[in-house]
Amino acid sequence: MIEAVIATSDLCHDYAHGQQSYRVLNNINLSVARGETIVLLGASGSGKSTLLNLMAGMEPIQRGDIQLFGQSLARMDDRHRTLLRRESIGFVHQAFNLIPTLSVADNVSLPLALAGIPRLQSDHRRQELLEAVGLAGRGSDWPDRLSGGEQQRVAIARALAAKPPLILADEPTGNLDADNGQRVMHLLARLVAENSSSLVVVTHSLDVASIADRSFALSAAGLRAVDTTAAGAAGAW
Repeated sequence: MIEAVIATSDLCHDYAHGQQSYRVLNNINLSVARGETIVLLGASGSGKSTLLNLMAGMEPIQRGDIQLFGQSLARMDDRHRTLLRRESIGFVHQAFNLIPTLSVADNVSLPLALAGIPRLQSDHRRQELLEAVGLAGRGSDWPDRLSGGEQQRVAIARALAAKPPLILADEPTGNLDADNGQRVMHLLARLVAENSSSLVVVTHSLDVASIADRSFALSAAGLRAVDTTAAGAAGAW
């Protein structure tokens, strides 16, 4: 049996708006194997980011469950979800979310410091990652001195710094032009593969699905597998 890094079971999530309740996730069942790359496609408002936040333990589960490395997120309190997230998950945000008061080097080093990695080992890992993302000479720069593509590369280096077994990426190319977006996605896929991590990407772009082992479309009806090859792309959503 292939080991599942993360698995959702009958996951549902509603949002209240005034007196009305709206379901954004409907009985989501998804299992991600170790080393597998999954792309979740969907239009704006389809619940993609909500699903990723639930997988990361950043929102409490309303109904159903998520097993992260065999542990039930539904049964954990916020403190335990936070600790598990810090130990096991790297998150790549659409808006980069770099800390503006920290240099590029310090942004990448932050997860290593939180994990208690010794300074010498941390410095080596940081330098290794900055070289891998093509920013070896930019460690002393501030984030606002970088282009959007460069900031996203720093965000990827930070997410991978502590070698988490699971990477979650929320619209990682959403703020980039097409060329930079393609470069960033191929870089992310390569680094994740080198680290033998699992990757879950949510996006509205069919181009991003080219890196996936499997792709799914998310809608009000639930989750369905899609063919994102040239032949199947027209009906993917």
